[in-house]
Amino acid sequence: MVEGSHVPLLDTAERKALAAEWKRLQAEPPPRDRRATGCMTVVVAVALGALGPTLARLAGYDPPQPVKLGAAIALGLVFLIGVFFGLFAGSGRFAYDLQRAERALEWLAIHADKGSPEERRNQVVALLLHAYCTDGPSTVNTIDFGKSRERLGAALPYVLAAERALRTDISIYPVFTDSKVRLPG
Repeated sequence: MVEGSHVPLLDTAERKALAAEWKRLQAEPPPRDRRATGCMTVVVAVALGALGPTLARLAGYDPPQPVKLGAAIALGLVFLIGVFFGLFAGSGRFAYDLQRAERALEWLAIHADKGSPEERRNQVVALLLHAYCTDGPSTVNTIDFGKSRERLGAALPYVLAAERALRTDISIYPVFTDSKVRLPG
């Protein structure tokens, strides 16, 4: 564990830059949620299945039986595909957050003090932002905080300083600064 005396104090400009980077990364659009597309597909398939024959009759069109059968099969397949995406495809949010946190962790472990201040700030904020994944009603951590502390090595003091500053300035969830890290909520 890093002693409090080894954690650098960040100046006001760095703290403001960290908060600005947090807000910038937080504003990035999340991965496209395939569940909503699946649900909308189911709704459209059911609506077309229910209203299609009536609308065709009102328009004065009575398709032959093979066309009706083909349309019913196609709508059935669209319905099943929609159900699959709606129930099983997921949002992709956890995978995105995990990948982004792992990339930041790897960069910080390799570059520690060698990278540019802007890149280091970006990677620290990305690590802290994506350490948790909130997808709907649940929040889970994406990385093992204990193993990540060890992996960070020489970059850990700056990560701790950045986290402390962000916890104070914009009330982020604790990641490495709390020895008893619990999920938020």
